[in-house]
Amino acid sequence: MAVASRTFLQLVEKVADNLQALEQGTLTAASSGSSTAANFPYKTNLANADANKYVGCQFYTTSGTAPTQNPQEITAYAPSTGVFTLGLASATPPDATSTFDIFKKGLTIADLRKAVNNAVRKMQYKYLVPVTMLVDGDCDTSGVASWGTVSNATATKVSGAATLWRGALALNIANSSANGYLPSAAVNVHPSSAYLLLAITRAPTGTSNLIAWDSTNSAEIESESVASYDWQTLGFAFTTPATCYQITVRLSNTHASGTSNWDDVILLPLGAREIRFPDWVTKPGQVIRVLRMPLSTAEEADELTRYSCPSFNVVPDMNNPNGMFKLKLPSSIQEPVWIEAWRNYADLSLDADTITADRHILELWATAEMLNLLINKAPGEEAKAWKEEWKRIMVRLAITKYGTEPEIKVGSAFEGLPGPRP
Repeated sequence: MAVASRTFLQLVEKVADNLQALEQGTLTAASSGSSTAANFPYKTNLANADANKYVGCQFYTTSGTAPTQNPQEITAYAPSTGVFTLGLASATPPDATSTFDIFKKGLTIADLRKAVNNAVRKMQYKYLVPVTMLVDGDCDTSGVASWGTVSNATATKVSGAATLWRGALALNIANSSANGYLPSAAVNVHPSSAYLLLAITRAPTGTSNLIAWDSTNSAEIESESVASYDWQTLGFAFTTPATCYQITVRLSNTHASGTSNWDDVILLPLGAREIRFPDWVTKPGQVIRVLRMPLSTAEEADELTRYSCPSFNVVPDMNNPNGMFKLKLPSSIQEPVWIEAWRNYADLSLDADTITADRHILELWATAEMLNLLINKAPGEEAKAWKEEWKRIMVRLAITKYGTEPEIKVGSAFEGLPGPRP
């Protein structure tokens, strides 16, 4: 399968190219209100060159300094000079040698991005993740907005091979003074109740310190530390104080200039038989299996089968206003609980954002979604042509993904085809 990483912009350009609505080039000059490509095919001496060829099309600068106005509508074109007059003046023009895209046939980059993300939302990947009471406990969500306010340190997400234990991202906490820390979002707990706290960590410098913090009374409940360049498991069971109703988990380093990496921060209620799934589990069918295994076993694929839980239920969480699900186990929680589940890819936002979903299938889905948008916007005869192209794309997608050529009915997008799970 074609799973090489692709950027958001590459996918947008491929969809436009599939619809023969993309031209690309390199500028030779630029100003606040115009861009010049004095090269073939934009500059030509042909007497019958069409000065209206690009009028109304969208011009998008793809490299170098991003102009203030990007994208822009082309309002005039001079074939003899290769000059594109743009609709709005940019206080900051593009670089004189920037690359650019021209989107034709009524396509806009906004619609193309929408089409790509509509397709991305239909793509899923198999994911092994610990169940935890902490938001972003697996540390795989981009950024640190799900965590609390960092103290005496800088917190970022990293993806380098040396800083990853499992998954796509890990937390990096770099101290500006001793005992800097990143707290989790506050978690509601029951007083005088037992909980299990575990995390994977490494400390290139200093000593990693895992802290259970009583947010109600502003006091440490318990902590454990380790000084190790290699990944180590930190963890302990603890009982909340009699007047504790909220806790946070603090990921800390004791050294003044210490640096720690963290992954899979797990907080579980000991003795409970139910626990809420991550919020991305929105359908019971996403859950493939449940495993009960030590934190250090998560990467040992050959060992997973013997940790499978033979019986479990996915039930609605009636106490959750967001309508998410919770896991119901046949026996009480005494060790980490994992799920293997289908997870949706995250939406793409910036041109440089990447995705590793099956490239060919994603490009076909996105092209079909773009056609669907055009069908809904185009007049009768033009819509008819888009519908025919949509049917051809859907047949190609079905053959690529399922090895068969189904009967395709024009109607709601992707009618009769299940969502792909490459």
